Amino acid sequence: MMPFIELFSAQQSWTLFLRVAVGIGVTILTSLVGWIVTRVKDSRPLRKRAPQASRGNGIIVLACGVEAPSVSKDSLIRAQAEKSSPDAAITWIHCDNFGQQIKATDALIGLHSRTEVGALIVLAPLSLFRQICAENPTLGHDLSSNWLRQLGRCTCASAIEVPCYGIAPGASPGDTSLQLLVLHPSRGWGIAPPEFRLFDADSDGSIPPVAARLLCALGLSNEVIYDGAQREVTTSSAPKKEK
Repeated sequence: MMPFIELFSAQQSWTLFLRVAVGIGVTILTSLVGWIVTRVKDSRPLRKRAPQASRGNGIIVLACGVEAPSVSKDSLIRAQAEKSSPDAAITWIHCDNFGQQIKATDALIGLHSRTEVGALIVLAPLSLFRQICAENPTLGHDLSSNWLRQLGRCTCASAIEVPCYGIAPGASPGDTSLQLLVLHPSRGWGIAPPEFRLFDADSDGSIPPVAARLLCALGLSNEVIYDGAQREVTTSSAPKKEK
């Protein structure tokens, strides 16, 4: 009887050891595969965006907070924009807080399927999230990430895409120049949210003429629109600084 008990105990120890070894091996292998996939993705060159399909002359302008110029009916900038783009059907939306911004974006879900809309322009896109990010970075990061994903659902689905541009003030303190941003789709199988980057005419393609005229009327120069250098605006969705 004793030899049988000793043999049974030995088998239990060996089985336990085997299970632990297999668990450690699987963990190491999973980590290695994840590291390799990440390195391969990071080493790939930026993919040039496909030419935009023909779309209509509708433009939606979403102005966010006090950093965005007023787009009220009697505002000078709105009058100038409509005068410079008489052939554009412009819809103006102003948001005073990030709650209104999220609600307004939610109303635009499926925008990519509306072929009459040629572009979406967002003024000071992440400015309304700054205060909450300063008070609660985790909550602010989650809210901004969710909003960027929401914006992605508005503008892109499979091969159908409506271009989305952003206008933000200069990154340096006191810099009053405006920068043109473009929304890039999410990467990593949708894990990372979409992100705004500085527009690059070489890799981001040409801007539809109706949108280009409106962007100029909103304060951007032709050099910014057609000769922008490719630089990443945000490496993540953390809206600490709009470059």
